[in-house]
Amino acid sequence: MTAGVAVSPAWWWIWLAVGAGLVVVTRRSSSRRPVDPAAGRWVAATSGLLAECVAGGLDLATGLGSVRRALPPPRAGPSQPRPAAGPDSTLAAVESMLSLGVDPEQAWRLADDDPLVAPIAAAARRSAVSGVALADALRMHADDLERRDGARGRRRDARAGVLVTLPLTLCFLPAFGCLGLAPVVLGLLDQLQLP
Repeated sequence: MTAGVAVSPAWWWIWLAVGAGLVVVTRRSSSRRPVDPAAGRWVAATSGLLAECVAGGLDLATGLGSVRRALPPPRAGPSQPRPAAGPDSTLAAVESMLSLGVDPEQAWRLADDDPLVAPIAAAARRSAVSGVALADALRMHADDLERRDGARGRRRDARAGVLVTLPLTLCFLPAFGCLGLAPVVLGLLDQLQLP
C-alpha cells in the first residue's frame, strides 16, 4: 500500500512535464519563420557559377541566363510551403531587365526583398557604380551560404541527438525513483520509531 502511494505521484509528474515540454516545443517551432534550405543551396550554387561566368568575361545578364539555364530551380522541401516568388523568379526578372538595357541600379532593386539574393544585388550595384570586382563578392556570398547550410545541418544533428535521449531519460527516471529511491525511503521510514 505504501509503495503504491509513493510510486503513483511520480507518473503524474512525468506526464505533466512531458505535456509542458510539448507545449513549449510546439510554440517555439510555430513562431519561427520556415527556412527553405534548398533555396539557400541553389543560390549558393548560382552565385558560385555566376562568379565564374563574370570572371571569364561574360556580362552579367548573359551570365545570369547561362546559370539559370544550367541549374534547375530549387524545390521546396516537404515541410516548407512553395513561396510565390523564390530566388529563381527574382533572378529571372533581374536578367530580363538587364537584357532589356535597364540601368543596373534599377534592375537589381527587384532583388532587395529576397534575403538570399539581396547580397548579390548589393555587390552588383557596387560593381556597376565603382568597378569593384564582382566575382570575388559573388564567391564570398556563395561561401557564406554554404557555411550557413553546414551550421544548420550541425544544429539539426545536435537537436536530433537530444531528442533521441529524451525517451531514454523518461524511462530511466521513473525506474530510478521506483527501484532506487522508494525502497530506501520506505526502509528508513520502517526503521524510524515515530511516537
